[in-house]
Amino acid sequence: MTTSRSLSRMSNLPPQERRPVSIAGIPIPIAEQSQLVLALVEVISRQQQEIAQLKDLVHKLSKTTRKPRPKPSKLLAPNKPQPKPGEKRPGSAKRKKELQRRVTETIPVPLDDLPEGARIEGHRDFYVQDI
Repeated sequence: MTTSRSLSRMSNLPPQERRPVSIAGIPIPIAEQSQLVLALVEVISRQQQEIAQLKDLVHKLSKTTRKPRPKPSKLLAPNKPQPKPGEKRPGSAKRKKELQRRVTETIPVPLDDLPEGARIEGHRDFYVQDI
């Protein structure tokens, strides 16, 4: 991109001595390089420089990098081996709390008001802590 100093000097040159100027990749033919066009190109180039400086300042103050780097895709990574059925993960072996408790008292609960024809099919043990 042409600098602002060279643009101001170019505006004073006769058309045959001027060189091509471009803005954002769009060339401006030498025949269309009037003083107004060159002045506008100079303003645009100064604004682009100021925008770049302000973006750098924002990144510096927000403590971020210029562009975030994306993490690599996990789709192409090799798969972890699947655990076998019934196998626990490492570090997950735990002891049962029931084995450490002492049973101090066993109280059978009577079943009152059973409907006629009802059968008792079994029971489940459970522990009551702190009544």
